[in-house]
Amino acid sequence: EMSSKFMAARAKTLTDAQLDTIAAAEQSASPLFLRAVLEELVVFGKFEELDNRIDELLRCPSVVDVYTYKIDRLQQQVDVEQVKEVLSFMWVSRAGVSAEELISLVGMPHDEFERIHGALDGFLINRTGLLDFIDPMLREAVQQVFLGHRSMAKDYRKRLARFLEDRYQPDEDRYSEVAWQYRQ
Repeated sequence: EMSSKFMAARAKTLTDAQLDTIAAAEQSASPLFLRAVLEELVVFGKFEELDNRIDELLRCPSVVDVYTYKIDRLQQQVDVEQVKEVLSFMWVSRAGVSAEELISLVGMPHDEFERIHGALDGFLINRTGLLDFIDPMLREAVQQVFLGHRSMAKDYRKRLARFLEDRYQPDEDRYSEVAWQYRQ
């Protein structure tokens, strides 16, 4: 019932058999797992392949694995390097990164960013203009996929700090991210 309502709220539907398959999966006992699967199904556009997608998602043993699956799918839809850059800058940020900052940091056209942002709909939260991950397990998946070695995160922290340092004045609220990045 919860799955059906979740999908209906997003103008999507699943068949009774699909809902039963999802509900019967042991992992679906976790509300977070269930939500991650449903969010992924909402953005999946091929109804005739939906059963296969459900089976693939339910083979994931954990929420982090569902998110890793989502990242892999996202990389197939848009430029792999841009996905890596966007998610890595979000990962290293303390309070999130604005869309405009990400577009400038990554050097990507606005429409390309919108494609990535759209594919991540439901997985990001917008806090006063700053985009951040809605779930710490998505952060963990991004770390596993893109930032396995500590030096990689350090590079993104330096790049973010320098970018923000050039963009904001020390008396602006956003400048506090600069100090935090350098401290990290």
